[in-house]
Amino acid sequence: MNILNYLKVSDLIHTSGQPKPEEFKVIRSLGVDTIINLSMPDSESVLPSEGELVTQNGMNYLHIPVVWTAPQVSQFNFFQTVMAFHKNKNIWVHCALNWRVASFTIFIAQSILAFRLMKLSKH
Repeated sequence: MNILNYLKVSDLIHTSGQPKPEEFKVIRSLGVDTIINLSMPDSESVLPSEGELVTQNGMNYLHIPVVWTAPQVSQFNFFQTVMAFHKNKNIWVHCALNWRVASFTIFIAQSILAFRLMKLSKH
């Protein structure tokens, strides 16, 4: 996979930096249903017509703009809700370089692990 900073987190979660316009066909060929973009609208690598490119390729598109140096708890909570809603869907999450995505994904993994450990300790 040659998409910038691509990482397959699980069978249903893929992450990367900003895909190029022609790479959305490749992403769709992997069975991806939904693209979530965490980049700012003024990011250097932004594709102004990304939502259109994604929907033309038969996928859903959601944009949650997150400032790299100042992410908000509300943005993370919304992202976590979206991820939970799509838990059985094949999704692709990206930002400019896959840094915001990696940070948000790690927080979700930590919260899931903490919840599971808490449940285990009660038994």
